[in-house]
Amino acid sequence: MYFWGMDQAILQRAVSAKNLKHGQKGLLWAGFLKVLDPLLLMVPGLIAYQVFARDGIQIAGSRDLVYPTLVNLVLPKPLLGIFAAAMFGAVLSTFSGLLNSQTTLIAVNVIAPRKKGGMDDKELVAVGKKCGVVIAIIAAIIAPILYYTPSGIFTYLQMINGFTNVPILIMLGVGYLNKKVPAFAAKAGAFIHIIGYLLSFFLYPNMNYLHRIGINFLIAVVFMLVMGVVRPKEDVYELKNQHVVKMVPWKYRYEFSAFLVSIVAVIYVLCSPLGFVGGATTMTWVYVAIAIIASVAMMMMLKKVFAKSEAEFYADCEE
Repeated sequence: MYFWGMDQAILQRAVSAKNLKHGQKGLLWAGFLKVLDPLLLMVPGLIAYQVFARDGIQIAGSRDLVYPTLVNLVLPKPLLGIFAAAMFGAVLSTFSGLLNSQTTLIAVNVIAPRKKGGMDDKELVAVGKKCGVVIAIIAAIIAPILYYTPSGIFTYLQMINGFTNVPILIMLGVGYLNKKVPAFAAKAGAFIHIIGYLLSFFLYPNMNYLHRIGINFLIAVVFMLVMGVVRPKEDVYELKNQHVVKMVPWKYRYEFSAFLVSIVAVIYVLCSPLGFVGGATTMTWVYVAIAIIASVAMMMMLKKVFAKSEAEFYADCEE
């Protein structure tokens, strides 16, 4: 929820759309591509487990070596260079996006407000470039150290992000949904989560970090909501349309959103004991239920389409 809804590197792509309709389409398309992540991320790991267990291959060192070892083992040698180039391009694209977002945050929100008279665009760009160089050097120094993390780079970074990402999620999430929570409650809620999350590593060393995050998240949110009732904010913020871009929404945003949620629900059921890991009888009933739901949804959609006039139908097709 934080990364795809509140992270600066993602948001700056969404808010760069030329109007609300294009922004909504882009977000929903990204959501559809996100559904493919289990196939792209989990299946290679399952293949690696089967291949290495079958051949008795032992991988010494970090678990992050499993994927490159698998690629080197199964991919034809002439294609290894192309694969390495594609991976390198993806890494550079991600890094440049994150670097751009960090330099923007520092230059616009930290340095510019502290300069008397503000800063023009040329000064902001110059300061941003200097910040980018410093951040890139620090990242290059820290990156090799992450190789030695016992839980792997991805898991370690997600665990560390619990100190920064979740407090931002708490403040922005409650702020979106409740306009009466005072500012001090948001700051205190973030502080409560950070301290509680840190202490949980000492009090419950065997607990999974996701459980630590979930428990402290609930405690902080409940605290903020209670403060919103006990000491509600007097001046409620109103979001005003600045008329910078067209704010006409995409007419099929709800239908496509329901479609995405349905896909996620189906994948969840199929990967649960009711689906692939269940018995043959259970699997049959799951497919029957999915087929019935899909048929009803299709009939409702067709009914909605054919109820339109010819001009409306072709206008929707063009859109």
